[in-house]
Amino acid sequence: MTKTEKQQINKKSLVFEIRGYLVTLASEVARIFDVETRLINQNIKENNKNNPPLFPEKYAFQLEVLA
Repeated sequence: MTKTEKQQINKKSLVFEIRGYLVTLASEVARIFDVETRLINQNIKENNKNNPPLFPEKYAFQLEVLA
C-alpha cells in the first residue's frame, strides 16, 4: 500500500461499535501499517508481557464466537 493509499483510508470507517465499545479490528490496523494481521496479534501478546503492558486488556482484547 502506498503512502497516498494510506492517507485515503477513512479511519472513521475502521471503527466499529461492539456492545457499546468503539473498536478497530486487528486486520484493519494491519492494513493501515501494511503488515500481516498475525504480526499485530503477536505484538499485542508480546507487549502484554511488559510491566505495565503497552496494550492493556482494556484496550486490546480478542473477540470469540459463542456457540
